[in-house]
Amino acid sequence: MIENNLDYNLEQNKYLTTFKRYFDFVLATISIIISAPIMLLAAAAIIFSSKGPIFFNQFRVGLNGELFNCYKFRTMYNDINYSVNQKRGDSKLMRLGILDKTKNDKRITKVGFFLRKTSIDELPQLFNVLFGQMSMIGPRPLIPFMLEPFPDLKQIRCTVLPGITGMWQVKGRGKNRTVLDMINYDLEYITNVSFILDIRILFLTIPALFKTDGAY
Repeated sequence: MIENNLDYNLEQNKYLTTFKRYFDFVLATISIIISAPIMLLAAAAIIFSSKGPIFFNQFRVGLNGELFNCYKFRTMYNDINYSVNQKRGDSKLMRLGILDKTKNDKRITKVGFFLRKTSIDELPQLFNVLFGQMSMIGPRPLIPFMLEPFPDLKQIRCTVLPGITGMWQVKGRGKNRTVLDMINYDLEYITNVSFILDIRILFLTIPALFKTDGAY
């Protein structure tokens, strides 16, 4: 059982409610401008490589438990034959909080494989940050039913905005595969959140992207 006894000091509260939002807005705006050519090329590659929409969106759990549409570039075939048994199997794993990824998943397009490997598929989440639904740095945004077995963890995670990158992404992305694996990373971030920590995670994200661990 997780004890929800987070002790936020005034400096943390002030950072979370004021400066962090401005920081996110400015950084997301700059990042969108810089990455616009990459996003346009990714969109074109998706259009010409397979049928279906450019974007994939899915409800994720946000601040205070509110749901929001999390945006990503589509990386899977839109019309692939996906059996009922496969759907049930994946659903069961996710309901147990298991982040199951298959290296040779036949549902992923060739373009989608590259987008996932380079994390370009997550660039549209910059707009989630711009809209105030996500932060640049925070816990990974999870699908609602993945948190249903862990109400205490959900309560803690929902005290901050989910992030594009975060403690789990830079420290445990390639080796941790369950929601429970994220607990220590989430607690470490939430209880110590600060501008300095966010800057540190941003810099750690760069080598993590080049390693591409767990990105498939």
